[in-house]
Amino acid sequence: MAEKVDEHAEAALAAPNKAEARQWLMPPGHVFFKADKQQITQLVKDFYAAGAAQVFFAEIAKDNDKEIADSMIVVLPKDSATRAKIFPVGERADGMFDNDPTPDSGQKYLYYGLD
Repeated sequence: MAEKVDEHAEAALAAPNKAEARQWLMPPGHVFFKADKQQITQLVKDFYAAGAAQVFFAEIAKDNDKEIADSMIVVLPKDSATRAKIFPVGERADGMFDNDPTPDSGQKYLYYGLD
């Protein structure tokens, strides 16, 4: 399963419609279909504070004067001690998005659908 998630995340990151999360959150016209922007902003801060290498929003669609992010991708570090700090944040995100818990299985990314 983790391998498929990594493949999907890599494809999303290879596409042009992605952006670094902190930068993308700044403009007021950047929104999410169903997710709460304040909660997502806090998650991004928490992922970085825990040691995430990078956090991206991907699969971004343009709708008139708005941009809508469809997914959030967390780039995981290789260091096991840092990874251990990131996964509790991931558990909160799993709960917010009604995902099954994601254990650390050596994957490169955490992926969250935001729709």
